[in-house]
Amino acid sequence: MWAQLEGFSFFTKTDYIDTWFMGDDGHGSAETIGLVGKALLTSLYILKDHGLFKPYQPTDVGGLRNLPLILALFVEFARAWNELGGEKSGGQYGETKWVHKLAQLAKENKIEIKGPYKFHKHNRKQLEPELDSEEPKKKKQKLHLSEGTWGIATSVDADLDDEADVEDDGDYSVAGWRKATSTKRHAKERRTVIGGTDYDLTRGGGRR
Repeated sequence: MWAQLEGFSFFTKTDYIDTWFMGDDGHGSAETIGLVGKALLTSLYILKDHGLFKPYQPTDVGGLRNLPLILALFVEFARAWNELGGEKSGGQYGETKWVHKLAQLAKENKIEIKGPYKFHKHNRKQLEPELDSEEPKKKKQKLHLSEGTWGIATSVDADLDDEADVEDDGDYSVAGWRKATSTKRHAKERRTVIGGTDYDLTRGGGRR
């Protein structure tokens, strides 16, 4: 499991994140980013249950020497996504709020997240505790366009983005992960979990 997290963390340092951002389904991409965070946190809780989520000591048998670095790469990934979307923290749909939870979990287990050049300078805001916001969601504003055809006044919503924030129930158990990835929203056709080869041209996908 840790080897997979290591591999994915280095993958996020490639240019593929730009490809994700250029997708037409912004909310769907945001949900994917949210699932990345949930997968990471779920894995870390599994490591914690096995006594592996702790500062590395040379005398440890099977200890994880690169915990601070791998966690830092995931934080950098979230920051890169936020910057591409013009968001300061949390993402447009709250898809990167898991960084705050990651920072809290690391602090509770005395793990310092560090690694890339000027990491703390670039990610200080992201690693701060999340502040509860009680501000009500702003109502949509109407923009008057013109008198329209035949003198009929027309108007449009100033904010057409009315999709809900990415859900995170805070359950980072294996059961919580399965629940998050077994919804009809993510699955294709009769599948009960996300994934598959429907869009893999090398496996016969995309024939429709």
